[in-house]
Order: sequence, then structure tokens, then C-alpha cells
Amino acid sequence: MTCYDTRDGRKERGKLRTRVLQLGELLGWRPCEVIAFTEAVANREWQHCGREEFEAVLEEYRAIGQINQAKVEKTANRFAKDSQRERGHYAPFE
Repeated sequence: MTCYDTRDGRKERGKLRTRVLQLGELLGWRPCEVIAFTEAVANREWQHCGREEFEAVLEEYRAIGQINQAKVEKTANRFAKDSQRERGHYAPFE
């Protein structure tokens, strides 16, 4: 590995680490909570996490996002049905 490769690897690792922290913040997590989550997913200490570990955390974030989106859609559908029912336009099997 050349010095250039090492610098590129560190730069990429830094970008991924920043992204992991930013997305964790969007979930309402403090940095210490993001770090703990990352360490649990990666099964290694934060300072020893590399590209693969941070990418695994980003995949977990995607899964969390998909679950949250499904819950939002389910809630929105429930409210829409309640609204239709109140207006007398409820058809449960449509």
C-alpha cells in the first residue's frame, strides 16, 4: 500500500465516519449513542472501525429508515381511513 492509498483510505474513512454521525443525529442520537451503536454493529471499538464497518452501520440505518417509513405510511393510511369513515365514505376492502 502506498502513502497515497493510505491517505485516500483515511479520507474515505473520515467521510464515512462523519456520515454515520450525521445520520445518527437525524435519528435523534447523541454522538456517544451513535458510537455505541456502531461498536455494537461492527463488534469492534469506534477507533478501529474502517470502511466496511461504517458501511455496515449505514446499511443498518437504511433498514431503520425503511421500518420508520413503513410505520409512517401505516399511520397515514389509518388516519385516512378514519377520515373517510367520519365523512361516511369508508370502504374497508378498497
